[in-house]
Amino acid sequence: MRAVLLCFLFMPFFADAQENFVLLARGESIFTEDITYRTEILKETGFKTDVGFFCTNEIAAIKNQNGYFINVSDLKKGEEHWAFRFQKTPISLFEEVDMNVYGTTLPGFNKSRKPQKGMASGQRIDFYSNEEGIAKRVNYSNLRLDLSSNAESLGHLKRSRTYQWCQVGLQLSGAGLFTSGFVGLGETAFRFTPAMLLGVLMGGGSFLLVEPIRDARWMAIDVYNKSATSL
Repeated sequence: MRAVLLCFLFMPFFADAQENFVLLARGESIFTEDITYRTEILKETGFKTDVGFFCTNEIAAIKNQNGYFINVSDLKKGEEHWAFRFQKTPISLFEEVDMNVYGTTLPGFNKSRKPQKGMASGQRIDFYSNEEGIAKRVNYSNLRLDLSSNAESLGHLKRSRTYQWCQVGLQLSGAGLFTSGFVGLGETAFRFTPAMLLGVLMGGGSFLLVEPIRDARWMAIDVYNKSATSL
């Protein structure tokens, strides 16, 4: 599934015949042909359209020739951030992107033939929207609420929670071993003791659980979407 998404992400949504629009935070949709992202020093950032200019804080979402994007600034402590919808399903999936890349011309490749920095990869779910269209962070508490009607999804979600607790346990244990080893040196010259080395290995090993956590969350959402679309 991820491989298909990865190929798909570097192309605009030509198949989507819906007209481009700006969805304002107050709920009004402004349909327009041209939408251009503008960011200038000492000026408010936003989108220039056929019918006027809209500041970022006025906008909930936009659709342009590159796809559909939601404003997730409120979920990022007020700093301007945008997320690209790479899967439109009952639980839609979003990845944070650089609007400077997606807000004007079609995204593509740089001179070294590598994808532009700031493009979506299709391998990371940063945000999602539930069936009511509410954008949320991807975490256990939010997903448990929105996937609660599907027992299989909750099973995958609980597995991700178990991995999280194991990750935290490894980090805390590793930090404790390293600290105790360091304190045990007293006033002698610094050197790595077996306890300190084990602490470093445990702390570093905790990062091996990042992918299993993401995969379990992905499976939880995927199972829910398949069940919802088959009804």
